[in-house]
Amino acid sequence: MTPLNIAIAGAGPAGLAAAACLARDGHGIQIFERFETPRPIGAGLMLQPTGLACLARLELDHAAIDAGALIDGIDGRTLNGGRIFDVSYKAAGGSLFGLGIHRGALFRILLDEVERLRLPIVAATEIAGSSLERSRRVLVDATGGRHGPFDLVIDATGMRSPLRAAEGQVKVNRPYPFGALWGIVALPPDWPHARTLSQVYDGAHLMIRVLPVGRRPGDPRRLAALFWSMRTRDHAD
Repeated sequence: MTPLNIAIAGAGPAGLAAAACLARDGHGIQIFERFETPRPIGAGLMLQPTGLACLARLELDHAAIDAGALIDGIDGRTLNGGRIFDVSYKAAGGSLFGLGIHRGALFRILLDEVERLRLPIVAATEIAGSSLERSRRVLVDATGGRHGPFDLVIDATGMRSPLRAAEGQVKVNRPYPFGALWGIVALPPDWPHARTLSQVYDGAHLMIRVLPVGRRPGDPRRLAALFWSMRTRDHAD
C-alpha cells in the first residue's frame, strides 16, 4: 500500500510494537511520549501465543523467551484447594506456550528495536486531543502545541486515554470496580509452580496470583509478579 505518515501516541509496549511493525512495512512513524524518558509501568504480564507470534514477526521472540519464563498452563484453586480450572496449552496441540515476562524486559526489547530502526520519539509531550483537518489528523498536546498532519493516528496511551476522553468516549475511561496490588518478588529456587500461572480465589471478589516472569534487565535473579486482586473500594483497608 502507499506509505502513510503515522503518529503513535504512547511509547509503551503496544506503541513500540506497532511502531516497529509499521516502520518495517515502509510507513513513516513518529512516536509521542509524555515522559521525558520512555519507561515501563507495571510489574509483569503473560504473553499468549498470539503475542509471541507478533514478536516473531519482528524477530524478537527469541530475545523475549530468553528473558522470560515459559508457562505451560494456568491453575486456579479455592482457599481449601478445590480446583476451579486447569488450563494446559498442550491441550491445544502443537508446541504452544505462554510467556511470563517482566514489563521492563519486554519494554527494553521493543525500545532497542525502535532505536535500531531510528524511529523518532518526541518525549515530554502529552497528547491531549486531535482535530480532523482536510481528512488528516492533527495532534494537540497538553500545552496547546500542534503536531502533524498525519494520515493515521494510533492511540496507545492506555486505559485512561486523553484522546478517547477528548472524543467524548468518557464511559470507556470510567474506573473499573476491581483492581490489584502488585509487585515483583524473587522466585524461590524450589518454587513448585515455576512453569504455571497460579491463582487462589476467596470467593469471586478476591484473588492472589503468582506469575513467574524470568529476569529484568540487569538483574540475574529469577523473579515472579505477585498480584492481589480486590475491589477498589477496599484498597484503603
